[in-house]
Amino acid sequence: MNINWEEIKERYPNSYKMLGIWIISYKFKSIGWAEPKDYEQLCYCDLEKFFDDNGIIIEILANFDYMEGFNRFSWSITGKNINRENTYSKIDYETRNEAKEQAIYKAFEILEKRLK
Repeated sequence: MNINWEEIKERYPNSYKMLGIWIISYKFKSIGWAEPKDYEQLCYCDLEKFFDDNGIIIEILANFDYMEGFNRFSWSITGKNINRENTYSKIDYETRNEAKEQAIYKAFEILEKRLK
């Protein structure tokens, strides 16, 4: 997965800090601060768990086109107190990873709004 952590840190500073605390407590069962390398080592399933723990549920959907014979992928985000406006992809992506990456950015945006 290709997440730009510097962009996440800049655009969603509160969410980035919260993820850092989660990394240390959940992944390493410790107390302290996450290092940049710790973020780089996260996989999608880790981020999915982080957002699940914060009531932000990411769904990746496969959209099979019977006429063309191929899959496209999209995402949707649900959860408690989430405004349904702009919580789904308006385009289909060629790969599941592309859809996952865009959903992650949107989930950070939603979490950041909650934390302000």
